[in-house]
Amino acid sequence: MDQRVRLIFTQKPRSSNNDHSSGLLYALGSVDRPHRNSVKKKTWVARSYYHMKMDSLNVKVQQKLKELESLQQIRDLTKHLNVSLEEFAGQIELLGEEAGSIETVTQNWMRIIRAVSLASNSLSNYKEEDYETERPMTERLVRCKIDESQKIITKN
Repeated sequence: MDQRVRLIFTQKPRSSNNDHSSGLLYALGSVDRPHRNSVKKKTWVARSYYHMKMDSLNVKVQQKLKELESLQQIRDLTKHLNVSLEEFAGQIELLGEEAGSIETVTQNWMRIIRAVSLASNSLSNYKEEDYETERPMTERLVRCKIDESQKIITKN
């Protein structure tokens, strides 16, 4: 006997509560001539297609879940990195402000050292005999404002 099998793909209705297909496509097998095993064949074809479809969907779902976990981990690490970089930026800004203060203090010390050096250079003009009679004093230093070209600024 020549029997032809046709597969019809449709969406299975959700009529029963025991239905595990969740509205997935399934294949209905139909035979041109009535046959006593046709119901079994239809059921077998539908079940095998359903299981193949569910296996591939489960694999895809598992892959997507792993991808989701990886993306969530990347998001968490990115948040942590962002917080760390913001803290680091605040510390760098604070260091910049403190560096300006250190520069000002260093410039003041350089001016003080230069003034002490000028005063002590005046002691080199004295001889040993001057030290025997009385202790020589350094030259008097007068504080004057100067401009960038090292000229004294006078008030007008």
